Amino acid sequence: MTISFNIGVLQLSMEPVRETVAMATACEQAGFDAFWIAEAYPWWRKHSFEARSSTAVLAVIAAATRRIQLGWGIISPYTRHPVQIAMEARVMQDLAGDRFMLGLGASKIFMKEIGEGEGEKVGPATVMRESIEIVKGVLQGDAFQYEGKV
Repeated sequence: MTISFNIGVLQLSMEPVRETVAMATACEQAGFDAFWIAEAYPWWRKHSFEARSSTAVLAVIAAATRRIQLGWGIISPYTRHPVQIAMEARVMQDLAGDRFMLGLGASKIFMKEIGEGEGEKVGPATVMRESIEIVKGVLQGDAFQYEGKV
């Protein structure tokens, strides 16, 4: 019995853009199924690494590839407003179509660095739930208003 599965690569956004694009195109040529790009700005700066915008880099990669699935792994509503996430997701949809995967998460690394999530009135579960609702609402394209706890 054969079990099918997908294989992907996760690249950190601290690498130079041209190197990251070259890695993604090499992964596509080698037959990998997915290329994810991660972002953890405060942690990388703490360890003297340069950080780059995973959303901008993945847009460049989308223009340079044709088949491989592309994902943000992950984007945090603690670093980007959900409306901005939705607008950047729309760019990725324009460039990559159904190859794009939006990875949205609270980012424990980021939360630890900024001291969020402990003893807060609004915890990460609420932030995530409301962020997902906002991103989906904006991406639907209709007039959208949202009133939440965050």
